Amino acid sequence: MKIWLWSVGWFLGATFALAEVSILGEKPDWSRLDKYGESISRTEFEELLTKVYVPRRAWWKDWLEISDKSVRIRKQAGKDEWYELPFATCSKSAALNRQQEYWRSGKVLRSLARKKPLDGFRIALDPGHIGGKYSEMEGRHFVIGEAAPVKEGNQALVVGKLLAKRLQVLGAKVSLVRGTVKPVTGERPKTLRKEAKVWQGEIDGSNPPVRTKKETRKLIRRRSEILFFRTSEIMSRARKVNAEIKPDLV
Repeated sequence: MKIWLWSVGWFLGATFALAEVSILGEKPDWSRLDKYGESISRTEFEELLTKVYVPRRAWWKDWLEISDKSVRIRKQAGKDEWYELPFATCSKSAALNRQQEYWRSGKVLRSLARKKPLDGFRIALDPGHIGGKYSEMEGRHFVIGEAAPVKEGNQALVVGKLLAKRLQVLGAKVSLVRGTVKPVTGERPKTLRKEAKVWQGEIDGSNPPVRTKKETRKLIRRRSEILFFRTSEIMSRARKVNAEIKPDLV
């Protein structure tokens, strides 16, 4: 049930970017939501929407139109184009129509546990950032006095490995999305310069400010870095989780 709203949230996020999550993103395929038709009741939908995901009506009122029979989702800002998904008539029928995903619910997993409380749980740990030589680029790096640099990506990895051991003792099968201070993505800033130029062009619009060649090179370099560690890296980790690890919990 919650993954349904997560999927809606992902598509809504894409609409803010004019049908693309980013310059590296894919245009939303709204038909991917078809399988969730009649898998949640209006009551369940509104409860999750307002109490868990988007508590302020002002944040969603221009994007969602909710009726007793369905929810209409605006596909793109400022356009009268909608995707409509029907609600289930009740919680019982919603449960019957719910799609089986690759992960299992906590209720199912608890029923499978035997000697250890996390027996059977597949857990993916994703240590934040990258660290290593990329820490300064990420803005996750600082130095106090003469001490060694603090690299947040390195620290996150250490914590992830410690947590993995503790979860394994409890019976969980644990996978680290990254196990080193190297990126998961195969892209690098230098391979994303073309996309960075396109992105900057979209930001500047039809009347770009006057810049020196040095300023332009610096700006494009920074855009390519952001596409690398903030976009391509996160997208690569998401693909790894959903296509390879397939955990019950991230």
